[in-house]
Amino acid sequence: MVNFHIFVKLVSLMKKWYNLTIQNALTNMHPVGAYLSDEKKYQKYLFLLRGFNVNKFFYLIVTLIFIVSFILRFILARNAPLTQDEKETIVISKSICVISDNINLPYRDSLTPHPLLTPYLIKAGESIWGNNVYGFRFFSFITGILATIFIFLLSTETIGKRAGIIALVLSSFNLYHLGRSLMAVDDVIMLFFAILSIYTLVKAIRNEAYSLLVWCGISLGLGYLADMKIALLIPIIMVYLVIYRRNIFKKKEVYIMLLIPISIISFDAYWQMSYENIVKMKLWTNISEISISRTGINFYLIRPISYILDIDYRTTISWEKPTMSFLDGIVIIMGVIYSFKNWKDKIIRFMLMVFLFPVGLISLFPKGEFWWSGISLWPGIYLASLALSELWRRKRVYKYCIFVLLIMLVGQSFWFLAGIKELNIPPNRYGLYVDYDMDLMKWYFEKGLLDEAIAEAREALKICPNELRINNFLQKCLLIKRK
Repeated sequence: MVNFHIFVKLVSLMKKWYNLTIQNALTNMHPVGAYLSDEKKYQKYLFLLRGFNVNKFFYLIVTLIFIVSFILRFILARNAPLTQDEKETIVISKSICVISDNINLPYRDSLTPHPLLTPYLIKAGESIWGNNVYGFRFFSFITGILATIFIFLLSTETIGKRAGIIALVLSSFNLYHLGRSLMAVDDVIMLFFAILSIYTLVKAIRNEAYSLLVWCGISLGLGYLADMKIALLIPIIMVYLVIYRRNIFKKKEVYIMLLIPISIISFDAYWQMSYENIVKMKLWTNISEISISRTGINFYLIRPISYILDIDYRTTISWEKPTMSFLDGIVIIMGVIYSFKNWKDKIIRFMLMVFLFPVGLISLFPKGEFWWSGISLWPGIYLASLALSELWRRKRVYKYCIFVLLIMLVGQSFWFLAGIKELNIPPNRYGLYVDYDMDLMKWYFEKGLLDEAIAEAREALKICPNELRINNFLQKCLLIKRK
């Protein structure tokens, strides 16, 4: 029988193991078994504990988060109704044809202000999974998952494992990214290439692996072909390198990195000037007025601001686009503010530049859209994970609060799942004038596709039956068809 002294010592070791596991499981520690192995006298009582490895525990947590995120996104992608943005992009994808007798490879289309990488990806997904939501949303789903992996890798490699897990939770269950990454739209593809370019740039500089700079340039170029807003990263990168990494310009890879996206942007500008009237494009119309506004910060704080002002936030923005929750936005903003204390760190400076520049710039356009600040999402999550990981180390009460916060962020995503069917329902849907996008039905009409225009108008009237513009448009189409 084990005597009382040995029992007390065993309990003491169990307590040490418990504290070591709970407090340091998310940091770079040696295996717990290695710590216990020093207690030679009591090894025979602790054979079960010696096999525990903190690294295995870390990867177990990461795997569980990834599985939950994967399942959640899959359910959302299957059940969420197609939005107008998706319908427009899908229509463009259906016009793509690679058959030699009827080849059609468009570069731009009047339905979208961006180049057409996303419709080509939809076409590829459709060829894999068929003409259904799985095919349409396949690459959005994949790039959404991959984007969370790259922000996890970036945070883990530059801050630590604890920050990596926090960044994985903040990105996987962020309501904006969660909602957009289930849709076949431009900006989710752009967000993937944005984090890929940031990751490869930081890794190239930290590890002096300058060949990665070429991949950064390729990511920026491909991101531009999906959504032009990624171009905001180019001046930020150039300014950062000139100020803080001037010696890097001795490497030829830097010039290749900059040449790739600049060449693509130059070609696109020439195309627009040659073949399109960019003044009529909605994107350029929205930036025609300049004044100080809260457009940029609305990307993070539209819900708390609307709550304070006692207004329905969906009446002030593009209502079919998901927004961040109270928790998402406040956590990121507070993390960014906290990170100013680490300003001397050059990576932190770069992340703050990538966050502040788009948010500040977009705030100059009151007619702009809140989601134009999208590329600031990744530095925001990175800085928030840094702040929370530092606070985790300070006091035990902080650990409990942060743990509860992360659980709440996971839980809110299931609340979002419960209301996903309402994502396609505009505010004031029974009014005479509803903020409903008529671009697709007008596009059908201009192409002479009256049946498709009529079908789209009737589908819209199921959602907002009293809308005068749509009713008048439908009557116009029916009258022309009778003639």
